[in-house]
Formats: sequence, C-alpha cells, structure tokens
Amino acid sequence: MYTQKSESIKILAIIFLVMIAGVSVYTLPAFSQTFIYSRELVISGQIWRLFTGHFVHFTLSHLILNLASIIIIFFLFMKVNIRAKDIINLYLFSGTIISMVLLFFAPDMAFYGGLSSLIISYASYFCLHSIQTKSLPLWLSSGFLFLLTGKLVLELHGASSIVFGSQDNIKVATIAHIAGVIAAIIYWVLTRIKHHIKEQLDIYYTNSLSKQH
Repeated sequence: MYTQKSESIKILAIIFLVMIAGVSVYTLPAFSQTFIYSRELVISGQIWRLFTGHFVHFTLSHLILNLASIIIIFFLFMKVNIRAKDIINLYLFSGTIISMVLLFFAPDMAFYGGLSSLIISYASYFCLHSIQTKSLPLWLSSGFLFLLTGKLVLELHGASSIVFGSQDNIKVATIAHIAGVIAAIIYWVLTRIKHHIKEQLDIYYTNSLSKQH
C-alpha cells in the first residue's frame, strides 16, 4: 500500500545506503580501483563501471560536498511526493545516459567519478515534478532550476572548481553534468507520457464498464 510516510522512509534508507557506499568506496582504495569509471576498462568489458563510477570520489572535499548536496536536495524536495522506485529508476536511467555520453562523446576522459552528475539529475527532475504537481512554491522550484542553469553556464565558461582547486589532473566533468540534466528531462517526459496513457486507459475501461451496465 502506498503512503507518503512509507515512501519517505524508503527514500531515507536509500540516502543512507548511498552515503555509506560513498564513504566505503573512498576509504577503501581497492573499491575505488574496482568501481571507478575507466574508459579503457569499460570498453574491455567491465560494464559495471558505468554504474559504480558515480560512487568514487577523488578527494575528501569532493566526497563531503556531494554527500552534503544529497542531504540538502532530498530534504528540500521531500514534499514533492516522489516514490522510492523513481529514485532507483532515475539512478539507473540517468547513470546509464551519463556514462554513455562520456563513453561516446568524451573520448579524452580516461577516468570519471563522483555523484555530482546524478545529484544534478535528481535536482532537475524534482524541480520539474514539483512545478508540474504544484507540490512546492513555484519560486522555489524555478529558482533552483535557475541556479542549476547558472552553475552549468559558469562551468562552460571555465569556472574553477571549489572542490579540486588548482589540481590540474582533476577537472569538473561539465559534459556529465549536462547529460544529467538531459537525462532528467527525458525521464520526466517519459513519466508524464506513461501517466497520460494510464489515465486514458482508465477512462476507456470506466466507460466500457458503464456501457455494459
């Protein structure tokens, strides 16, 4: 049975597991080496890295900022009436698209790690969903989208990272962030289409039953 309270508990459990996974992978180098997105190793057949690379972080500040962002975004949008299955489905959908974009459109990116692209994808989807359902004030959802857009624009214009600073060997993966936004938009459109089809089928079956009686 669906209740928002039960969904909130499931989502909190997912957040907790993600944070545990992020910390565990960072503190255990063997996990980082096994899970990191490596273009060469993915092409050689280690497909799991397309999904696990998001849990790898390069610096402590990188990890802390991403985990803090997860907490802020999920608690900010907890009233958007998102179901736990959407959290999982969006991870699989966005994670796949982000990694595929890196694989096919970023041939010079040998390694990739971090949750930031997924966080941006979740934030984008939550904003779109809350605007559509009117579950949050319009100024909050649209304002958050504006901030996300501004972040991407700054990245495209070469803004330096507050996480990596002057570390030349680690760069912000702007293309992955953009892919996360695109994935969120596509997923939101698909869910709207699915919802519309379900509504039309319900109407059709209701009318069919009415005619039979």
